Amino acid sequence: MYTDTHAHLTSPQLSDTLDEMLKRAELHRISTIVNICTDEVTLKGGLDLAKKEPWIFNAAATTPHDVEKEGASFFPIVEKAARSGKLIAIGETGLDYLYEHSPRAIQKEFLLPMKLR
Repeated sequence: MYTDTHAHLTSPQLSDTLDEMLKRAELHRISTIVNICTDEVTLKGGLDLAKKEPWIFNAAATTPHDVEKEGASFFPIVEKAARSGKLIAIGETGLDYLYEHSPRAIQKEFLLPMKLR
C-alpha cells in the first residue's frame, strides 16, 4: 500500500474528476491521501471529503505566494480545524523568496507556529 502525501483533491479544477481519481488511486494500492487545502473553499471541501472517505486526510495553510492576501483571514480557520483534530498537518506553507509574491516579513510571520504569534 502507498500514501500520496501531497494532493489537491478539492481544487475546483478537479471537482468533475474526483470520483474517478479516487477509484484509480485505490486500484493502484494508494491507501492514504493527504489533501492539501490552501483556502477556505478547499478546506471545507476537504473536511467534507474526509467524512465520506476515511482514507483521506487534510493539511491546510496559505501558500507563501498568497499569505499577504489570505493569511490573516484563513489562518484562524486553519487553527480552528487543527485544534479540533481535523488536520494532520499544517501546510502548504513556507518561505518562497524566489518569486516573492508576498513580502518576506509577512511570510515569516505566518510561518511561526500559531501559539507563538
